[in-house]
Amino acid sequence: YRQIKMGSEFVELELADLFNYVRDGAKNILTESLDEQINNEWRQKIVNDTLKCKQLVEKEALFSKNEELEDINADSLKYLLLDYYLVKEFLSFDDYDNRKNHLFDAKIHAEIYLSDCIRLNLLHESDSESFTNHCEGTLPSSPEKRRTYKIEKYKREKSIKSRIKELERLLSNKDTSGGGEWDEEVKELIIMQLKSAALECIDDIAMIDEELNMLEYRDKLATSDSGPPPTQTSSSNGITVIKTSKVDGEVVLSREVFRGSVFTPSMAPPSISLEEFGDMQLRELRQREEEQRIAAESGNTAPKRYKQLLEAGEEDNADLIEEATKHDRAWDDWKEANPRGWGNKMGKRF
Repeated sequence: YRQIKMGSEFVELELADLFNYVRDGAKNILTESLDEQINNEWRQKIVNDTLKCKQLVEKEALFSKNEELEDINADSLKYLLLDYYLVKEFLSFDDYDNRKNHLFDAKIHAEIYLSDCIRLNLLHESDSESFTNHCEGTLPSSPEKRRTYKIEKYKREKSIKSRIKELERLLSNKDTSGGGEWDEEVKELIIMQLKSAALECIDDIAMIDEELNMLEYRDKLATSDSGPPPTQTSSSNGITVIKTSKVDGEVVLSREVFRGSVFTPSMAPPSISLEEFGDMQLRELRQREEEQRIAAESGNTAPKRYKQLLEAGEEDNADLIEEATKHDRAWDDWKEANPRGWGNKMGKRF
């Protein structure tokens, strides 16, 4: 039994009821369906209750290392999800100062959960291999293998979630109490939930390691920025840049100047803004339109090509047809005398 505070009163719950209570709390954390109640204090309360439920499961000795999946009934099988719930609960904390501790706790329970799944043959062979390789710090030999594994893992995850939805629809409004006709479906549903949670834990462990590396790098930067400047020795591997001042020729040490210019673009910045460029293009367009209008009024328009006459509906004008024919022939003669790329002296660069 476990006393749970509900409102202003403490209520004693049996193991099954306590599991349902912490399961609902974990679901609320995942879905954030109770936004006004979810804070770090509330999360810590759910974590404590989940840990207490896990202790009661161990005290009852519901699982044995020699048991196989077929030997465990559905009522006991669901308690394996407690470590998965703890992973999600620890990851949900937004306490910046204790983030690393919560990540370490989440990773420990994820590894415990995946180890139980491997022992019961709940994981696909490639998923077990991926988890083992990650724990040993090794990766697949080629990017193609990693990509193939991710695609296959995504297909398995999609298939498992689809089966979970089918079983939930099948068992909805059904009497699933122990000894009923739906025992096999109930156990299959729990097994599918265990497999889905295992795939999530594999992703969570990879994410936790990446975040821990980022936090360690952040701590190193904070230490180097706040601490005393390092002593320059002959064995130092730091970046030291020595330049000559443009003002008086004095040699100066410009570590900070160099550090501040690391992420500056290598190309020159634009000389005008987009608005100025648009105004320039608009002025040129208006100037061309004005020149075309003046040329049309004075009769000094350039001869049109035959295709342009067809588009303008002027193919019946014999004078224009003759002029366009001469223009097209002259243009064809020029292209024949000047092949494409004739004056290119830079090979294939242009």
